[in-house]
Amino acid sequence: MKQKLLFKAGETVYFAGQKGPAYRVTKGNIRLDHTDEEGEISFASMAIQEDLLGAEVLLGHSYQFNAHALVDTEIEVWQEPSELWEIALAKELLKSNQRNAEVISLRCGQAIDRIIKLIKLMVPGYQQAANEQLAINISLPALREAAEMTGLTIETVSRCLTSLRKQGILQPIPGARGNIRNQFVLKT
Repeated sequence: MKQKLLFKAGETVYFAGQKGPAYRVTKGNIRLDHTDEEGEISFASMAIQEDLLGAEVLLGHSYQFNAHALVDTEIEVWQEPSELWEIALAKELLKSNQRNAEVISLRCGQAIDRIIKLIKLMVPGYQQAANEQLAINISLPALREAAEMTGLTIETVSRCLTSLRKQGILQPIPGARGNIRNQFVLKT
């Protein structure tokens, strides 16, 4: 049985420089940050459901990024049979390149388009739900984190989310507890 770990939104998964296992994200989203020589922290990438997290440790390195949960997240230790290890790692490398392109695109285009791209990236099965015109319960990161990831201001992210609510694309979950402004039903 694989070891599963649960993290609440904002909790640290690991810090750069630490050693540990590689993980697979089974639910939720992880933000990866880079710290430069002056100690400035900046958004570097993200890992979403089914992504490999901390692949660098498989090559004998320590973690290269600080990782923390954007929303409530579940991860499990990644273990592949030794005969499949090289193939599995190659597939993860290809997926990582795709994820990097998606993350870069979060900083391009109109503000509302950036927020929609972020939502689509964070919601597993978005395309299938859109094809079937289904509604999906989603959790979004805090406004500050969404702003940093998209290169927008907190105020602009807030205005975009308000616009999506007025259009009926995002609807607050009735009776949701906790940070209810980040809990929505997404109408595809």
